[in-house]
Amino acid sequence: MEWQPIETAPRDGTVIDLWAEGFRFADCMWGKPEHCCGEAGWHCDSEWHGQEPGWVVTADNAFLWTDYEPTHWMPLPDPPKNA
Repeated sequence: MEWQPIETAPRDGTVIDLWAEGFRFADCMWGKPEHCCGEAGWHCDSEWHGQEPGWVVTADNAFLWTDYEPTHWMPLPDPPKNA
């Protein structure tokens, strides 16, 4: 596995690793952080619904900090054979 240009990164919810500003961000995806409206969303006042998709760090359930612009991505490694 090698780092690939960010322009080729999947934008379909696939979890990948990102490289940005000298840091590796593990388990990221293109989309929106998870959100639960409750009551089928009828009374939700969250700003989540109006957000544009972006790079999400799944462990934080939050968008990648705006100070970090990813330049490369890498697929996640295969799990151990006996996992």
